This record gives sequence, structure tokens and C-alpha cells, in this order.
Amino acid sequence: MRATRARRPETAKTKNSKIAKTSHEFDELRSQALKGLYGQIDEQANMVVNPTYQQPILNRFIAMKPKEQINFLNELLAEKDGPSLAAILDAPKAATGLAKDHANRMWEAYTKAA
Repeated sequence: MRATRARRPETAKTKNSKIAKTSHEFDELRSQALKGLYGQIDEQANMVVNPTYQQPILNRFIAMKPKEQINFLNELLAEKDGPSLAAILDAPKAATGLAKDHANRMWEAYTKAA
């Protein structure tokens, strides 16, 4: 009869490493699921950027004064112009000056109305 080798107990470092890896994998999976969900919402709400018009829309928006920008965004919401709104909301804050939370509120208002 063969003697079985005793398993070396896992160290705390090994356990923490496994937990961190599993946590990272879960975060990646959740991120992919959310991207897919938001992509479907964008598509159904016609909130998809038209690359042909994205830069001209951004240029016009950036040239506006802040009060004009707010009015323009409200007009786009009222007209349900998803592609134009997406061109602005998908752009980085450095380009538009819009805070991310403001852009997220505009996106939520549009997708709920659509």
C-alpha cells in the first residue's frame, strides 16, 4: 500500500492571490455584461453615434457658450435625436466640458424617454 503525501496547507498569501484572481475575473465578466446591456439599450434607443457627423456636432457644441450648450442638449432630448446626443455624450469630458455624471443623467433621461 502506498503512503499518501500530506498536502501542504495553503498559505494566506496563496488564498489571497486566488481570491484576487477570482474577483478580477468576476469584475471583467460584469463589465462585459454591462457593456453589452448598455450597447443594446443604445441601439434600441437609436443612441448610436454616426461617425460622419460626430466631429461637426462636437465642433458646434464646443463653440457654444455654456447656456447655449444646455439649450442645445435639451433640444436634442426633446427631438429624440439620439445620434447627435450620443456624439456629444460619448466624447471625453476634455472635449465637451460635460461632467461624466451630467452626461450619464442625460443618457438616462434619453433612454427612459425612448
